[in-house]
Amino acid sequence: MCCPYCAGEENRVLFRICSIPVMVNQLCRTESEAKAVSRGDISLVRCEECGTVWNCSYHPEELSYDAKYDNSQDLGREYLAHFRRMVDFLSSNVELKGSKVLEIGCGKGLFLTSLAKEAGCLACGVDPSYLGEEKSADGLCTFLKKAYDQELARALGEGAFDCIIMRQVFDQLPNPREMMQTIASNLRDGGYLYVEGLEFQNLLNQRSILDLSYERYTYFTVESLRRFMFDAGIEQIAFTDSFQGQYIAVLGRKNAKGAVPAGCGYRAQEASRPWVTEQDLRRAGERLAELGREGNVALWGAANRGVMFCNLLDREGALIDCVVDILPAKQGGFLPGSGHPIIAPEELEAHGISWVIAANRNYEQEIKTRLRDMGSRAGVLTAEEILGLD
Repeated sequence: MCCPYCAGEENRVLFRICSIPVMVNQLCRTESEAKAVSRGDISLVRCEECGTVWNCSYHPEELSYDAKYDNSQDLGREYLAHFRRMVDFLSSNVELKGSKVLEIGCGKGLFLTSLAKEAGCLACGVDPSYLGEEKSADGLCTFLKKAYDQELARALGEGAFDCIIMRQVFDQLPNPREMMQTIASNLRDGGYLYVEGLEFQNLLNQRSILDLSYERYTYFTVESLRRFMFDAGIEQIAFTDSFQGQYIAVLGRKNAKGAVPAGCGYRAQEASRPWVTEQDLRRAGERLAELGREGNVALWGAANRGVMFCNLLDREGALIDCVVDILPAKQGGFLPGSGHPIIAPEELEAHGISWVIAANRNYEQEIKTRLRDMGSRAGVLTAEEILGLD
C-alpha cells in the first residue's frame, strides 16, 4: 500500500468507518432509491514519510458527479457570510479586475458569479454537475459541464489563467501530486492558486467524524498542502481559516524556486483527544432515544454532516423523524443511505417536532432564529452535543 503522493510504503492505519454512502450529496427521489445507494468504507491511512492522509478503500469509479449531485450550501445566512469573507480574502490579495479566473469544481456557480461581478474578472467554471446557462453575469462567466482532468487542462491552455480556485475539491481528486502539477500548468507565471478545504489535524483534534466522507480521497494539513503546492512551483503567500475554523484557505503564487521553504516538512502529530469510538456512537444513539421519548426529533441539514450523522446513528430511521433542509432541490427527497424524508422548515409543525439537531453547529443560531420566527417551541441541540464532542 503506497502513498498516493510520495509512493512511500511506511504508513499507519488511523481508523476505519464501514458501509457509508459513497455520494453524500446525491439527490434521491424515493426512499427505496435512497436506501439502495452504493456504499463504501473510509479507511484512513497516514504516510509516515510525507504525512499524506488518504482513504485506502477509495474507488473513484464509484463516484458520479452528474445532475443528481448537489452540494449547494448557498442559501444559508452563515454560508453566504463565508462566501463574502472569501471574496474579500481573494480581492485583498490578488488584483482580479480584468484577470482570467478558473474555478475547478464550481458547483452551481454562485461563488464564481459573485466574484466575477464584484471583481470584474473573466471567469470560467468547470463542474460535471453544473446546471444552468453556459454564460452568466453579463457574459463575465463561462461554464463547462465537464470534469477537470488532463485532457481538459490541455484544452484550456498552458498558462491560460491568472488565478485558479478550488473550494472543497482538491481532496476529491485522484492522483493528487499529478493533478497539482496539471493545475499549475494552467496558471501563468506569477499566477495565483487558491485552495480551500478541511485541515486534517484540526479534524482529528475536534473529533469531527461528521466531516469525513467517501468522496474525499486525501486529507491535508497546513504543512502538507504547502508542500503539495511548492512541489508544483507554487509558493504559499497567504493563509486564513474559514467558516468559523471548519476549513482552511491557502493562497499561493506560481514561480516558487529554490529549496523547500521552512514549514513544509512532515511533523507527526497525535490527536489532542481520542478518536470517536463505537461506544461513543452507542451512547449518542441512547441520547437520541431519550430525546425521542419527549417528542419527535428532526435533524437540520441534509448535506455531508447530516448524511454521516444519520448513517452512523440511525441507519434504520427509528430515532429521527425527518431531516430539514432549506435547499428546495433537496426538499421532498430522501437522505442517501438512511432514507430519512427531507422536508422544508415550514413542514416541521406538521411533524410534531420537539427537538431539532443542528448537523453543523455553525448554523445553530441561524436555526434558532428561523424556528423562533416560525413560532416553533422546539429545542435545539448540536450534533456535537449528541455525540459528546463538546
